[in-house]
Amino acid sequence: MTTLPARQLYTPQQFVSGGDYQTDSSFNGAFNVPSGVSHTVVHNFALPRSTTAVKGTRLNSINVGYSVSTAALASITAVLQTIDYTPAATVNTVASTPASFTTAVGAAYMGVVTVTSPAFDVTANPRMYRLTLTFTGSATPNLISSVAVFYDEALYTNDFTA
Repeated sequence: MTTLPARQLYTPQQFVSGGDYQTDSSFNGAFNVPSGVSHTVVHNFALPRSTTAVKGTRLNSINVGYSVSTAALASITAVLQTIDYTPAATVNTVASTPASFTTAVGAAYMGVVTVTSPAFDVTANPRMYRLTLTFTGSATPNLISSVAVFYDEALYTNDFTA
């Protein structure tokens, strides 16, 4: 078997942003998070697939580039899911480990969501991946964190050899 590493970069214009106080489908990557409020950034994406056993693509991890300014956040969570259309949508959580999501004020960070047990995607049904990032503002009253999400990047292995 010949496998090759591959990367697919996605920009904020491909995300949907929403929170307790705003929803924006023409998202440019920047938003504010007031104290005690959570704001979500959702990205649905697909990778090439094959129905041949141990072929196609295997999602290994997702890098997320972002910054926090003006005030630290209380938390950042990341959830990775699959959405299978069979024909109704079935949503399943992908076992994964978020790491290096720093909540302190700083120039730029890269968080990583690593798939716990990567496997080749051989489903015959249409499938999307969904990455949901939740940014929660500080518990300290009257603080507003400014956040910018620059990109997310899917790192995967592919094998489409005969």
